[in-house]
This record gives sequence, structure tokens and C-alpha cells, in this order.
Amino acid sequence: MKIEKDILQRYASGQCTMEESNLVEAWFEEVESNASISDEKLDAIVARLDKKIVPKTKKPDRIIWTTLAAACLCAVVGIVMYQYTTEPLAQVNVIADISDIKAPTTSQAFLVLEDQKAYNLDDVKVGDTLRASGYALARAEDGEFQYVDMRETGEAPYHTLRTKAGRGVSIKLSDGSSVWVNANSEIRYPVRFAAVREVKLSGEAYFEVAKTGQGKEAAPFLVRGDRQTIQVFGTKFNANYQDNSIALLEGKIALSNQGSSLESKTLVPQAVVMQPGQVYVGEKLVSDPNIDRYIDWKEGYFDVEGMSLGEFSKELSNWYGVEVEVAAELQNKLLLGHINRQKDLVDVLDIVAKVFPIRYMLKDNKVMITER
Repeated sequence: MKIEKDILQRYASGQCTMEESNLVEAWFEEVESNASISDEKLDAIVARLDKKIVPKTKKPDRIIWTTLAAACLCAVVGIVMYQYTTEPLAQVNVIADISDIKAPTTSQAFLVLEDQKAYNLDDVKVGDTLRASGYALARAEDGEFQYVDMRETGEAPYHTLRTKAGRGVSIKLSDGSSVWVNANSEIRYPVRFAAVREVKLSGEAYFEVAKTGQGKEAAPFLVRGDRQTIQVFGTKFNANYQDNSIALLEGKIALSNQGSSLESKTLVPQAVVMQPGQVYVGEKLVSDPNIDRYIDWKEGYFDVEGMSLGEFSKELSNWYGVEVEVAAELQNKLLLGHINRQKDLVDVLDIVAKVFPIRYMLKDNKVMITER
């Protein structure tokens, strides 16, 4: 559904005349009085507004979403919110042909606010700002989402950032820490941190944690999972709770194999202390001279160095949003090198076919890889 937002943008930023404001507010009332309004009806309402209001000179494409325009925002993105809140995270799309499986071009990221309303972050363009009571979320020039205009008092609400199969998304937390969230993952965090900084992670994310204070005054940073908690001391690391692996690129972290809830507000016992260049996987601590390969996903590559074809199929499923199944006799075949994530699935499989004699086909909406 395509809607001309010029009128609504001017209203949200306080640039409408009194006549225009009256028309927009009348539109709000019409929308709110009909919760089951259709796409066609919504387009018709906006079209009538366009005809009644003389167009002004357009300004740069910048949408300011404010609490004053909350009803406007809900109406414009209501279809997106409905689809998100009523469909599972791993939505299954019917695929006609394997060549139709393209590299994702969107992040497929959704932000769930404290009122449990979910917004598709792909709809938030560079320069846009989502405003609410006590905080605002802006998208910077590099695409990263950042919290701004933070209220210093009162209880901080919690937000949840969820991704489907897609490119993932990056967000800067209130303390200046940056997090890159991979596909099919979720991170929950407070809009404003207290004495202990903590987040809850499911799936995979790369962290660059900001240092706050000095020595004993530094605020602890905790990444909590269902089976493991990471205590951070100002650092760069990749946490993959899907395969239970932690890779430390810089700084120092301590691990505990005791999963803990986000609301516990307690520090964790330090079972394992990691140094840069180390990876914790399979409850073992090992060194890896090529530690940067654990964040190749963030840089736009599949790192398949030493990865089995069975493991790679999970990566492909995660990225392309389609189930990829590998025959038993091919599961343990090892791959080498890197593959650009911007390639379509057929192109990636053709590369694999140059190494191993495989054939692939689409069957029952699943990609089957067998021996040729």
C-alpha cells in the first residue's frame, strides 16, 4: 500500500495551516472509528485530503513521528503491525522456482515498544525519527539506529528488536554501545541503562561495548542468554547463542554457563575468562588466529573456512529464509574460503557445486542438496 505522506509529515512537524490541521484531525477520527478499514479505503481518505489541500513546496524526505501524530503513525503502518503481530517470526513463503530465491535487500527488523506495538524498521529511512514519551529513536547516516533526547528520570521502558531472515540491523544503545543483530535473532534491552547495563539475546549479535567510568566505577555490562551469561569489561565480541559460540576480538569478557533472566539485576559467577583471539565453543576455550572471520556475516560474507556443508545449510536457511536440507552423505564435507552474501542462492550453490559433485532442487518449498 502506497500512501502520500506529505500532508501527514507537515502535520507531525507542526507546519500545517489551521484548515489543513482540521482536515487531518477529521481524517484521524474517521480512521479511528473504523478499526477494520481496508487499504483501498485508507488510500481514498488520503486522496481526498490531497484534493482538498493545495500542495506546498516539498521539503527533503524526512518524517518526524511524534506523540502528537501517534494516531497518524498507527494508521499508516497499521497493516505492517498486523502482519507482524499475527504471523510467526519464521514466516513461510511459497516459492515457485529456486531461481526466485534472491539475496535479501531489507533488514526484516521489527522494533517492539513498551506498549507491545511492533514497527517495521525498514520503513524508517535515514534521517527519520520515531518520538515517544521520554525518548526518541533516530536513524543515522550510516543506517544505525540511535536513541536520542533521553529522559533522565523515571523507570526506563524495555524494547525488543527482532529480525527475520534478512540483512540484520545495527542499533546504538543509550550508553553508546553498538550492537549488530544478525538474521533470525532478538535482543531485549532498556531504553536507558541503570547502574548495571544488561541485555537479553537470542540468536546472534556482534557487540562493541562502550566503556563508562574508570576501574571499579565502570558500570558492568551483561549479555544474558537462556543457557549462558557474558560479563563484559569494555570490548568487541560476537555472541552466537544458536550454536553456543563466543568469539572475543578485543578486550576481556567472563562467561558463566548459568542462564539468567534479564530482570534478575545480579552479576554472574565468572566461570571462564576470555582473552582477545579466543573462541568459546562446545564448552571449550580455543585460540583462533583468524578471529575476524566470526564477524564476516556483519561485513557481508559467508565465512565457510572449515565449515561443513551441513553447517553451511543452516547459514543459508537463516539468510535466504528458506529451509535448506543436505543429504546425510554430504553433511560432513568441509568447505574453504568466503562467499559474498549478495549472491542469489542458485549462484552460491553453483559455487559449492564446483567443489563437490552436488545437485540441488526445490521440493515441497524446501531446497534439497544431494550427491550427483
